[in-house]
Amino acid sequence: MNFEGFTLDQLLELNHLICRRIDELREKETLQALVRLHVGMKATFEARDGIKVGLVTKINRKSVIVLGQDEDGRKQYKVSPELLTPLKEVK
Repeated sequence: MNFEGFTLDQLLELNHLICRRIDELREKETLQALVRLHVGMKATFEARDGIKVGLVTKINRKSVIVLGQDEDGRKQYKVSPELLTPLKEVK
């Protein structure tokens, strides 16, 4: 794409439209991830120190609270819904 012929105002408007579209796509992705989750389910996610398994304890609009275990005991994580992978229960 060639933007050489655009004025500053046109570029700013284009930037605004692109940012709004990115926000819409991210919100859609978050909502799709939230639909897969429910309180009480087990899920995995990647933390700074490796893959964690935890129990979903609260679901917010933009984040999920997951109760996990680490070497010091229980730990609570605040995770973006898109980063969680639900674990299927084995029966």
